[in-house]
Amino acid sequence: MKPAFLLDEHVSPWVARALRKAGLDARAVAGSSLAGSDDRTILRAATKESRILVTYDLRDMSLHAADFSREGVEIPGLVFVDRRTVPSSDLVGLVRAILKLAREIEGGRVEPAGGVFLRR
Repeated sequence: MKPAFLLDEHVSPWVARALRKAGLDARAVAGSSLAGSDDRTILRAATKESRILVTYDLRDMSLHAADFSREGVEIPGLVFVDRRTVPSSDLVGLVRAILKLAREIEGGRVEPAGGVFLRR
């Protein structure tokens, strides 16, 4: 199964467009009706839409994911991006890294439900 992604507000909508052009189901928070929403609302939307959330916000999103887990809510996945690994200004690098991760998820080599760190 091809994974579907929701890109947190810190991620440029350009990345979502590039991922879609490459054949992935990707949607950006920025520029959508979710823009300006709190983290829990964004995580809830990703869960409702069965999307893996891609975020640079490790601290807050991991806390919200733990809350969801305690509430019995299953999250499709979280992808944490470290600015030192893939800076938010490196849009092409981010697209490449997400495409690589998507292939790994699709091939069953990575399970994003517990949260994964994006690698180059």
